Amino acid sequence: MKMKFIRTVVIILSILALTNCSNKKQGNDKDQIIFHVDSLLLDSIYTNSKLEIDFKPPKNWKVISDELMESIKANTETISDSINIDLQKVFMNKDISGFCFISTFEENYHSRNFVKDYILEIKKKNSEKSIKEGNFLYNDFKIMQLSIFDQDNINLKLIIQSQKQKTFLIDYIIPMKFYEDNLRAIESSIGSLSNKEKEGEKK
Repeated sequence: MKMKFIRTVVIILSILALTNCSNKKQGNDKDQIIFHVDSLLLDSIYTNSKLEIDFKPPKNWKVISDELMESIKANTETISDSINIDLQKVFMNKDISGFCFISTFEENYHSRNFVKDYILEIKKKNSEKSIKEGNFLYNDFKIMQLSIFDQDNINLKLIIQSQKQKTFLIDYIIPMKFYEDNLRAIESSIGSLSNKEKEGEKK
């Protein structure tokens, strides 16, 4: 049982190492995006009170154990001396080794320059990988998407800013061979993101 746990940690850390890369860029305009959400492809709702958001991972992507979460936090490298990521929640699909990470920044980073600096640090640290970059708006969130991939895995990294300039990350990491079959579920999951602040204003 212990060996299985250690093996799972190693797999996650190996995948995390593939999430930051560079060199291809497309889609610079911030357009309003419409996601086609299929509720049958989604799991239970997750609410983050700090960020004031609701979110649903793809179906059968479950919250990992506290033990595994602590191991990931303890072994994840920082992006730079000035940028530290605070892992909030991790969802995992054991059948396909798929992961969804929700993270915040430990300090109060939320300027446009900070987002640019963060991306530059990612590219600098992992310059051997490929990336497609785009910007769009959704539910009053400003979102930059980095589609990072190699022959084995793909990472959809969403850098998200709310109306009140709260900045957070959502990462989907999945083996390339399972990506096409899970694309609709991932799209629905992204589309499930809602701003609790905005909903409160409507009531």
